Parts: sequence; structure tokens; C-alpha cells
Amino acid sequence: PLVFSGPVAAGESHQQVSLLDLAPTILSLAGCEVPETYQGRPLFDTDGEPVGGGSAPVIAETGEEGDGDLVSAVDENRKVVYDVTAEEWECFDLDDPQFSEEATEDIFTDLQSIVSDYIESAAANRQQAAAIVEDSLKEDLAALGYLDE
Repeated sequence: PLVFSGPVAAGESHQQVSLLDLAPTILSLAGCEVPETYQGRPLFDTDGEPVGGGSAPVIAETGEEGDGDLVSAVDENRKVVYDVTAEEWECFDLDDPQFSEEATEDIFTDLQSIVSDYIESAAANRQQAAAIVEDSLKEDLAALGYLDE
């Protein structure tokens, strides 16, 4: 739960949300423009009324060294978990504790695509960051006289 006070009295939102929604929500309630580069969305309009339209799936990544990484996506009533090390999927219907994964496997393909796209994007971002760090390190070493420029 998150509670904060501001110039607009907003109601409650029981939607599944992401931390990415926090900054756009606060900016919107303060009457500020939300930059297009923000990935989240305001949860309330400028009058403090909850914004409908359903929530985007929330992605989470967990894991410790040696345990493998798990990447999951959760929407209103479904969850998929991908074990990166084992390359295995688990699917859950959060409304049905007796859920049979095999019976309705096709209803999870959209969430599985979201997780796959996230994993590809994260890998590309890590490669790009490593290249930037390497270039920066070379510049720093050259400036200190350890490398020829």
C-alpha cells in the first residue's frame, strides 16, 4: 500500500500496478505533464478519480547467484514464471486453485511473449551498458596515462 498527501484528494485504486506508475501518478495529480519517455501510467486523473482501462502486466525478476533467475509476468488473474536456467515455464490461474496448466496452456501465450521480450531487451541493455563502461574505462585509463590515446 502507498499513502501520500497532495493538492488533490484522490481515491483508492485496487488495480494491480507497477512502481513505474508511481511517478506518472504523482506528476498527474500535481497537474504536471507526464513525459512520453515514462513507461508507467497515471492511476488517477487530474481530479483524483481512478483511471480505468485495465492494468498492464507487472514483470518481476528474481534470483540469486547459483539459484538461476526467474522472470515472471502477472496480470489481473494470471501469472507465468520462466526459469531462465532450466528454460521451463510455469503458468498459474490466480482465481482457480485447482487450475490445470495443460488444459488451458494457450491462454498464457501473451504473458509468455511479454516475458520473452523482456528477457531479450534486458540482455541487449546489459550488452550496451557493458560497452559504455568499457569505453569509459579506457578513456579514464588513457587520461591517467596507463593507455595510449
